[in-house]
Amino acid sequence: MTRRINILLMILLVFVGAPVWYLFIDSSPWSNKSARLDIAGARQLVAAASGQRPDRVAFELVAFRSATGNLLAAGSGFRPQLVGVMAYRLEVPGARPIVIETGLTPAYAQELGMENFDAAAQVRVDDSLRTASLILVTHEHADHLGGLAAITATPGGAAIAAKARLNRFQVPSAQSTPALPWATGLKIPATLTQDRPQLVAPGVVVIPTPGHTPGSQMIYVQLANGTEFLFVGDTAPREVSWLERRPPSRLVTDFTVPQDRVALIGWLNALHDLARSAPKLNLIPGHDLDWLIDPNNRTPLVKMRDSLPQKVAGK
Repeated sequence: MTRRINILLMILLVFVGAPVWYLFIDSSPWSNKSARLDIAGARQLVAAASGQRPDRVAFELVAFRSATGNLLAAGSGFRPQLVGVMAYRLEVPGARPIVIETGLTPAYAQELGMENFDAAAQVRVDDSLRTASLILVTHEHADHLGGLAAITATPGGAAIAAKARLNRFQVPSAQSTPALPWATGLKIPATLTQDRPQLVAPGVVVIPTPGHTPGSQMIYVQLANGTEFLFVGDTAPREVSWLERRPPSRLVTDFTVPQDRVALIGWLNALHDLARSAPKLNLIPGHDLDWLIDPNNRTPLVKMRDSLPQKVAGK
């Protein structure tokens, strides 16, 4: 009897445990070298440029849901974590703001299983897109680029689209974005390079980091008072992604949202090293709502609605 139980347990381990480990817990390959994340080059570009830099960073929470931690950071545990869709606005004294990430549509929020979609928050993001001088995204997925795509189909949408700086994988004609609700016939030229950091505004540099998607990039921001941010997008969707060098689960990277896992881990290694060598540089994960609302989080951000301030940048 004991022998049969042992055999049954072994069968369960092989046919249930092994797939669970591979799909949700395995964070390999662990021997990847760090990718070259050129923060020094970004700082040099900022130092050499003239003009008014932003003086604070505001954020808006557009939607959220809970999901097992292992989903976005393999091996981090099955405990549910809050996954948020955020947009950010760089306030520039005497000038129009710069928007990073653009929210998403209600339809895509439902498709992603978002437990809460804040329509009023998306309206505020849309207002920021209308008044912005520059619009940037970390990559071409609909929970980052979808808000911009949708607003291009509204009155004045072409003028809003003209303020977006996109790379060739992010523009409406790219094969990776056919499902986004771009205005019919809209053309946006690809003006961002993918071979080096590029200054796009005083204090703002785009750094190509393909891996999560072909068009993935990080956005380095240096405020007027010297406070630094790096918006890492879904290269590191959670803080633990770089702290423990954990890519998303293989269920995500190999099946549901195919990614270059080797490249992704190279960037995570680089972020891990950067967090240790430059602790005052504020790394902003792509979707970590638990991190964002943690009362111990000292990252200098302020909520877009001035009536509900949470943190003040650079103070």
